[in-house]
Amino acid sequence: MARLLELLDDDLRIVLLTGRPLKVQPQTLAWLERFQLRWDLLIMRPYGDYSAARSFKRVTVGELREYGMQLELAFEDDRRNVEMFRAEGVPCVYIHSGYYD
Repeated sequence: MARLLELLDDDLRIVLLTGRPLKVQPQTLAWLERFQLRWDLLIMRPYGDYSAARSFKRVTVGELREYGMQLELAFEDDRRNVEMFRAEGVPCVYIHSGYYD
């Protein structure tokens, strides 16, 4: 994923949308720094949100669009979220992580 992000056009903004809760934000930021991943915006599940990741991400897609963002492409390791992105009109590439198998 890191190499793929490096290959994307510098004019594209990289949004990391994760179902991880905000309580692990310090660990997430440390991990991103450790692996030097390119990103512009990190969106994590807010405190008290216990909805399914798919629901959280679907709502966030709508919010990003309301802010005027044009979502060009998503990368996802959960097939349920791949289906959600595609249903929302966002092309999505499945990246096998082994986590959901």
